[in-house]
Amino acid sequence: PSPDDTGLVLTQDDDETTVIYVYAFDEEGNYDYCETYVLVQAHVSCGDATGTISGVIVTEEDEAVEGVEVNLSGVMDNMMVTGTDGAFSFTNLPVGGDYSLTPYLNANPLNGVTTFDLIKISQHVLNVQLLDSPYKMIAADANRSNTITTLDMIQIRKLILNIIDEFPNNTSWRFVEQDYGFPDMGNPWLEEFPELINVNNLPEAGLPDADFVGVKIGDVNGTAQANALAGDDRNLEGIFHLQAEDIALRTDNTYTVAITG
Repeated sequence: PSPDDTGLVLTQDDDETTVIYVYAFDEEGNYDYCETYVLVQAHVSCGDATGTISGVIVTEEDEAVEGVEVNLSGVMDNMMVTGTDGAFSFTNLPVGGDYSLTPYLNANPLNGVTTFDLIKISQHVLNVQLLDSPYKMIAADANRSNTITTLDMIQIRKLILNIIDEFPNNTSWRFVEQDYGFPDMGNPWLEEFPELINVNNLPEAGLPDADFVGVKIGDVNGTAQANALAGDDRNLEGIFHLQAEDIALRTDNTYTVAITG
């Protein structure tokens, strides 16, 4: 030990955890020391290595979701909007950094929402025919209460009748990390499901499969048009469900009755 040793230089050749000794000297040359350690890590700004985070957003029926704002935050901030293929890609990201991906879409709440969805939700509430996937259950939870009740049906009915033009406590789409496994397929709210993807210590290989499942709120039978290229499967065959307001009628009078479908 020497009072002249006032600094320490560590490089990438040192062990990740390096033990050091810290000495203290007085004017008479007396000294003592303590032992500690430092954790040697390269800062994300060191070097030119970069990586890519990319993925795709699709519905449960594997249809690409267009128009989703994918927000990147962390060492670098960025945003891009998915096209008709539902894909996104963030390139030239410093490796070793931490990032978060958060999709967002709150447009056209009526897309895919009809009275047939109300029938399906009513059957679920009455235990007549339960919705058969956690994504459909999330879609049925219009008021975002983590339950499916008649209150959700009221919100959806108001939307269909143009009493409201969006869900007051919800966005028109929600997104779930595709790799997430629901611990209870009959209760998607048993634990908080991930609606973003966190990337820690981005490797040089990047992350090529940061994928999400898009859930259209109110649409439990999968009829929402997820992108501009999606086909419209409506035809003149089959049963069309109509609903009319229940009002008292008298003979010889003229009435205007709203018919919805």
